[in-house]
Amino acid sequence: MKSFLRSIVKCSAKILSYIPFDRIRRSFHVYGGLIASYRYQRKLNAGDGLRITTPIYLMGEKYIRIGKNFVAKLNLVLEAIDHYGENTYQPCIMIGDNFYIGPNGHIGAIHSIIIGDNVLIGSKVYISDHSHGSVSTIERDIPPAARSLCSKGAVVIGDNVWIGDNVVIMPGVTVGRGAIVGANAVVTRDIPDYAVAVGIPARVIKTL
Repeated sequence: MKSFLRSIVKCSAKILSYIPFDRIRRSFHVYGGLIASYRYQRKLNAGDGLRITTPIYLMGEKYIRIGKNFVAKLNLVLEAIDHYGENTYQPCIMIGDNFYIGPNGHIGAIHSIIIGDNVLIGSKVYISDHSHGSVSTIERDIPPAARSLCSKGAVVIGDNVWIGDNVVIMPGVTVGRGAIVGANAVVTRDIPDYAVAVGIPARVIKTL
């Protein structure tokens, strides 16, 4: 009996091996992504052409405005924080048309992050207009997570900017139109239009 069952299993496995399960799985994945994109397009009141690869973490969508042709790869964190602890904030995230961000991107605001049109962002990029606390001696004995969120000002990224992998853009920074920020840079001060900036902290090495 056992040998007969083994023969049935082997025979059925051989038959099933002709079915292109990988292709079917990819088709369902694409279809699922399309459904998720339409759902988030409505949720974010975004323009046409939004494509999101799930999973995505989203907070404060009513404070977020997105243009046409928004593309985000998996694990995007997009958060507009209107309260933290006992404090309330008035966040704003505005992203223009033809935006692309790679996997594991993180954009977080308690004040304002404005991103222009035709912006290309690599993977593992962190853009924030705030920090935990004001980095002062008064708060040094307070656990970081218990400190109030503080903003040093808005983050503004101009049109046609290219930001490489693993870049960190700090609060109060403006990245000018057409600028390029090299991989692994930490941007702590403004970058002029059409400049190429690299390093920690980022410094301009060339103007286009």
